[in-house]
Amino acid sequence: MPTIGAKATPDEKGQPIPTIDVPYLLVLFPVGFVQHEGRWFIDPLWAKDLAEHTRYLTRLTLVSYLLPAERRTPQWVDMSTVPALAGVRCIAVARPRSLLHALWMLPRTWWTLRQEARSHVVVHSGFSWPIGEGWLLGTMQWFHRNFQVILIESATWRLAPGVKSNWRQRWRAVVYERLNRYFTNRADLALFTQKEYRDSLR
Repeated sequence: MPTIGAKATPDEKGQPIPTIDVPYLLVLFPVGFVQHEGRWFIDPLWAKDLAEHTRYLTRLTLVSYLLPAERRTPQWVDMSTVPALAGVRCIAVARPRSLLHALWMLPRTWWTLRQEARSHVVVHSGFSWPIGEGWLLGTMQWFHRNFQVILIESATWRLAPGVKSNWRQRWRAVVYERLNRYFTNRADLALFTQKEYRDSLR
């Protein structure tokens, strides 16, 4: 289990939030960075959420896709200018253009995550397209045991009721459902934003 530190920062109501004082790896591919002149930029809404996480995660590493430079707008946040974000260690991986491209890049992506997982106690991810972060981190548990956290915020791989789908979409829904259920049940801690996700995946 991760160590809960004795230090605590207050929340908005003044209640203490216990800190987690171990290396914490957060792998969220869809979030994405833009790198400019050696600095990291992220979407302002995500910057706000990430700053809240740093209140209790004292040794945080964030892994995400490196986005094209043109994605950055004047509203994007330079992480080095925000005290809460300046201490977050950032690792970028190439963003795949398709499933085939993701498979071609898979050895490099897997190795990058593997190297990071070896130096972290907690690994935290979800499932995105085309290859879920939770799949990659889940396979690493066979070699190096971390405390694995899975967060299910949405189920984009599932088919919408009443909407026509082709065979590729149906195949994807079946395969992804089984893989996501398997790795969700292997996780040490699974968190869900809806009861239906919990009941169907856990």
